[in-house]
Amino acid sequence: MNQRDLENLEFLRSLTPAALENWFSQADDEDKEYAAELLDAWEKELDELMMEAAEVIEINIRPSGVTLH
Repeated sequence: MNQRDLENLEFLRSLTPAALENWFSQADDEDKEYAAELLDAWEKELDELMMEAAEVIEINIRPSGVTLH
């Protein structure tokens, strides 16, 4: 994502439910599609961060040689 995308994502994330509903009712299809793409990219980034965190936790907590089932 570029700087503009990050700023637009932050805008979407900062909206209250009522403000988001208002934005959605006024946005055209292209804006809605762009917003969905930004949110999808953010979700993917969060998933990747969670996987990385889970790996770090597993490495730091699990004793060497112990297999989790």
